[in-house]
Parts: sequence; C-alpha cells; structure tokens
Amino acid sequence: MISILIPVFNRNVTALITSLHRQLTIAHTKAEIVVMDDGSTDAVLKNENKVVLSALDGVRYIELPSNKGRNIIRHALAEAAAYDTLIFLDADSSFPDEMWLQRYIKAFEQNAVIMGGRMYKTSAPEQSTLHFRYGQLREQRSAAYRNKFPYRSFLACNFSITKPQFSRLLIDDHLQGYCHEDTFMGLQFEKLGIPVQHIDNPVYHEGIDDDPAFIRKQREALQNLRYLYCAYDSSYRFSTEIKLIRVYKRISAAPWHRYLLDRIVGMKTYFLRKALQSRHLFWLDCWKLAEFHQLFVEKL
Repeated sequence: MISILIPVFNRNVTALITSLHRQLTIAHTKAEIVVMDDGSTDAVLKNENKVVLSALDGVRYIELPSNKGRNIIRHALAEAAAYDTLIFLDADSSFPDEMWLQRYIKAFEQNAVIMGGRMYKTSAPEQSTLHFRYGQLREQRSAAYRNKFPYRSFLACNFSITKPQFSRLLIDDHLQGYCHEDTFMGLQFEKLGIPVQHIDNPVYHEGIDDDPAFIRKQREALQNLRYLYCAYDSSYRFSTEIKLIRVYKRISAAPWHRYLLDRIVGMKTYFLRKALQSRHLFWLDCWKLAEFHQLFVEKL
C-alpha cells in the first residue's frame, strides 16, 4: 500500500499524473496519488490540474491557500497520506518508461530510504543552458556512484520512505525558497542512522531554468545553505559533507584569509560572466564561493 506524494506550484501536472495513473494499473498494487498545490498563483493551471485530476480514481487533489515552501509541504503531504509507504516525486518530472513504480515496489524490501535518481534528456531544447550543464554533470549519477556517498548524494526529487522514518525529520519554518532542503534531509538521515539506498530508477527533470532564473535560484540556495550552516553546524556534518563549506572553511583558516576572501568577492562578477559564457562549472563554483562569503559579511 503506497502513497505517491507530489507537491506542485504553478505547473501543469496532468500528463505526469495520467502517466503515473497508468502505472498504478500495471502494478496491480493498492496505492493512491496525492497532489498538493502549494498556493499556485496561476489560476488557469490550477483549474486544469483540478479538473483532470479530480476525474481520476485513486487521485486526491488538495489546494493550500498560500505558499508554504518545499520543506513544509512535504510534511503536509506525509500527514495527508493514507498509507505508511511514501514516494515523493517532484512535479517537474517525467518517466523514461512505465516501469518506474514497479522498480520501487521491488526495492521496498531493503527497509531503507530509497532514492531513484534524476537524469536529463540529451535532446532537450534547453541543453545550452547552465542549468542543464549543471544537472548533467552534478545530478545525473548512476546508483553505483551515488551509493559511494549515500547521504551526500541524496536528492528529494524522487525517493521513497516510510511514514515513521519521515516523521523523525525536523520541520523548519525558516527553510524556504529553492534548494538545500534535501541536503538537510540527507544529513538528518545520517545522524539518525536511517540507511539510504540508491537505485537506478531515475526520472527526467523537465523544469530546466534559463540562465537568469537559474542564477536567481542559486542565490536562494546559498541563502538557505548559510542559514542551515549557522543554525545546525554544531549538530550535523556540514563541514564534511558539503564541498562549498569545506573549501570556505579551509580558506578561512589560511593566513591572509580576509584578503583572499575579499579578492574572491571582488571577482564575483567576473566569475559569473565566465560561467555563463563557458558553461564551465569551475567558474560557477568560484561565483558561489564569493556569494557565500558575501552573505556572511552582509549579516555581520
């Protein structure tokens, strides 16, 4: 008995849910699909989702009156779930075939959090964007690779977990916006001793941003990371598991570190320009390091 939980914000999910509904029929298992709209502002998309999904057996469509963010809505979905086995799936996903659900069902016996993975279409029209480049090189990994670093490799876009396991995770109202809620989940799984098993059951990531939107979301991600680091570094292994923080702390411990960091911040615009021109992730990493340090300076 499975609850498949999908948060959605300003996105048409009718094709995704229709495909998933077919998989329920193929799998011959008792399951439900719960779609929760996180205060979408596009009334047309909301109405399309509501009309189509309400007509499908085994699908529940719920609308929240205001936007709660990824961290809180996942907990709201878990509370709304009828069953103890949960699968979380991002709304900007699509399936490479119709065996996705059956592969999860076969993996449930492992009694672990199971992460299926993410991949990117080589024929995607957005493949010239920095987001596409980042996704292919940093997120599209085989299960064998991800299992070498199971907690560090965790992504919340496509995973299964039991309701008792999920209930042990913290709800932090300050963690909003884009990214790093899954970083925090992975660190919590590690501390709680909840095993994470990666399998080859990826979904395509359809929500590829253009360059301005990607950079804006990266800034939001760095704000979240700074908050998490300041709030929880004494309790979780941020310095060990997150490369950006490891590098930042290493530079901060070096002689003349203030001069070095000020120089890095001074070159922030240059780093961003090089990243956008070359699509080389080295320059993106340099820009993120500069942004991360500037966030600390601004909060002083």
